Amino acid sequence: MVIGLAAPVYAGWGQAKLVGRHAALGTLAVDSTGQSHIIYGGGKKTSELVYTTYNIARGRGPTVSIPLRFLDQPSIAVDSLGVPHVAVVSNPLDDNPALIYLSLSGNQWQVQTIPDGSATGSPQLAIDAANTPHIAYYSAPSGLMHYAVLEDSQWQFENTGAAIYPTSMTIAKDGTIHVAGVTGSQVCEERGLNGVWNGECFDSYFGSEAFVGLAADGSPEVAYADDGPIKLATFDGTSWSVVPVIDASGQNLSAGNISFATDSNGIGSLFFLAGGPKPKEASIFYAHEQSNGSWQATDLGGSPFLNFFSLAMALDPAGLPHLVFSVVTSVVAFVGYGAETLPALAAQWESVTSAAKAGKTAVTGTLQVTNFGSAAAAGFTVDYYLSADDQLDPSATLIGHSALALAAGQAKTIKFNHVLSDTVSGEYLIADISTPNPQNEADTSTNVAASQIP
Repeated sequence: MVIGLAAPVYAGWGQAKLVGRHAALGTLAVDSTGQSHIIYGGGKKTSELVYTTYNIARGRGPTVSIPLRFLDQPSIAVDSLGVPHVAVVSNPLDDNPALIYLSLSGNQWQVQTIPDGSATGSPQLAIDAANTPHIAYYSAPSGLMHYAVLEDSQWQFENTGAAIYPTSMTIAKDGTIHVAGVTGSQVCEERGLNGVWNGECFDSYFGSEAFVGLAADGSPEVAYADDGPIKLATFDGTSWSVVPVIDASGQNLSAGNISFATDSNGIGSLFFLAGGPKPKEASIFYAHEQSNGSWQATDLGGSPFLNFFSLAMALDPAGLPHLVFSVVTSVVAFVGYGAETLPALAAQWESVTSAAKAGKTAVTGTLQVTNFGSAAAAGFTVDYYLSADDQLDPSATLIGHSALALAAGQAKTIKFNHVLSDTVSGEYLIADISTPNPQNEADTSTNVAASQIP
């Protein structure tokens, strides 16, 4: 069974993949190569945690499963070596929940029970730059968020003092742990660094989930759906500002289940469910933050015969969204996977040289171009400019161009040669990758490369 993902705004959406039947509570992480690592609860007769992958071409990898009953959606993160790690609160037959940590070794899960018998739900897992796992989770006996970190093969615990139910976690470059959560009447964000925790609750909210990301300056952002509009809260170091970014009521729809993430440049993406009148009673949407701060949404499809829930999203190195969602029909529940596939190009000068002869200057260069996106790049152009500085602006002079096409994941070396009638030593040679439609590229922030001419 497949679900069509139409794309009136963005190119690159194909059809959703059926990941597992009789399955639910799926989520995912994406590694540095763009591969999706997916976990979900499966099994028609027995409960199990199931793991699989999808590569850059949407080819599915083998599945690895382990018998495990769990209370809440598990959490998955991938380390720098591409190894998946999972946190889940189990629900054994005696109904005493336990916080379980798993890491995959080959095709076997290595399983640890974290020694905190108070864990009751909502584990949030993140891996830091040193490949250390961090877990935030809820303790019903205390009514607080608990936190654990694996150091020297031992789990260390910190008292956060935060009376929140954690629903999302990320780690900043400086090592700060950021956790978004809810209290039942407010949405909140907590920050932990070197054992010290601080945080605020900043908006009345009776929903069940909030998602934290990081802006370009490293400050936290929290997204949540509040009875129609999806709100984004930003933090200036002292206080929070809240603005609606998606108003689904304008489409006679009411936004529901969401997921939110930010890319390495602090640009936000939203994956959300909206329900409305027939013939499309439920539909899933993807929205991407624009350079001017607005948001543009794409209807990915829906049906009066489908109910969506448990939406999850992760971004790959090109900032492209990978989606996992649960769907219920009248006869079966299953987990689906979809991804936007677009090229993303990066240019870098490996060398630039010049030679003067007979009053002219021959400039040569070696330009490395890489497509780190998930689709082939065709119809692109590299334009070459001469500039007094390293900025591409109207004062730069166009001196040449060449056609460019690259497969997904391919790198190419381009030789540049040009003879100028003037001395250009000290000026800059700039390469700019361009396309007639910028929306056909996932990330344009690395399209320009500049090098000073010796």
